[in-house]
Amino acid sequence: MVSLRKCQLFFGLAILLVCTPVLCQEPNEAKTELQFEINNEEQPWMTDQGSFGQGPIRPTHVAVLLVRQPHYMPNFNQPAVIDKILNTPAGKLMSQKQRDFIPVTRAFCRLNLSEFAVPNHYHFRLYAVSELDARNMAQAFIEDLTNIANANRKELLDEQQKLQKQIAAFKNDISEKEIELKDAQTKLEGLKGKVHYLTIDEAEKTVLELNKMLDVIDVEIAGLQAKVSAIEKYKSDKKITNVDILAKLEQMLTEQTVELAGALARREAATRVRNQAGEFYNLRKQQLELPKTLNDLRRSLSNRERDLQRVQNRLIDPASNVMPPKIYQNKVTIYPVE
Repeated sequence: MVSLRKCQLFFGLAILLVCTPVLCQEPNEAKTELQFEINNEEQPWMTDQGSFGQGPIRPTHVAVLLVRQPHYMPNFNQPAVIDKILNTPAGKLMSQKQRDFIPVTRAFCRLNLSEFAVPNHYHFRLYAVSELDARNMAQAFIEDLTNIANANRKELLDEQQKLQKQIAAFKNDISEKEIELKDAQTKLEGLKGKVHYLTIDEAEKTVLELNKMLDVIDVEIAGLQAKVSAIEKYKSDKKITNVDILAKLEQMLTEQTVELAGALARREAATRVRNQAGEFYNLRKQQLELPKTLNDLRRSLSNRERDLQRVQNRLIDPASNVMPPKIYQNKVTIYPVE
């Protein structure tokens, strides 16, 4: 029995001999179709823990490929991940024996042989019970990684669209608030010459006092209107013919009408002053609060723009998990398993 250490050394030398001609070349862009090569040099059945593979079904072939890192890599030996791979178009083409083989053993192996592998690439070995199944394993493996990248990309594109809408809304709000602030400042400057108070507290106090005053005036007006109405009713009574009484009623009507006019004038003046105070209060409040609101909006806008930049950087970053997997030289080498 060959020792584990000797087997690992043998495997490393084999990989070195196979990969040496291409180590000096730059990785190519991933293409749509994988290029399969056949190499008759037998390979050991290894696991990603560095031990020999074992199970009720033994593989006959292994597909070796190099995937550029960093790239999101799930645990390919988990049942949920295996199900996804088996349900890819290439996965559905696998033989029943291969479908039985994958769940009961470690068919997916990622080796940590950096001294023999191409830099910045994961070294994968995908075991199968036939050469055709090895081809389908490689294709299904790539399809699953592509599906993961596409799902991540869609999620990122959705986030980008959401952030773009939020940024547009924040910019619109900022523009509106800036106009409101400028308008409030202009109106406030024009109002300052008409009022005697300069603080928001004074304006608020004036509004409260005038509201109380208006309540009193309204009661007074209601009483005067009732008196005027009653006098006019007596004057119109045909039964009253005494000249002195009619003269007295006329005098009373005149007095009450004058009182009513004065009360109405007071209410009008008090209402005008109250409204001016209320306008001053609102404008001064806007002048104080709008800058704070604008600062909050600008801070939120800056955060969203920073988030958007982060998303856009990830969308174009070749090392992010939204890019489809890139296979070194777009090549898969299939070996027999010893």
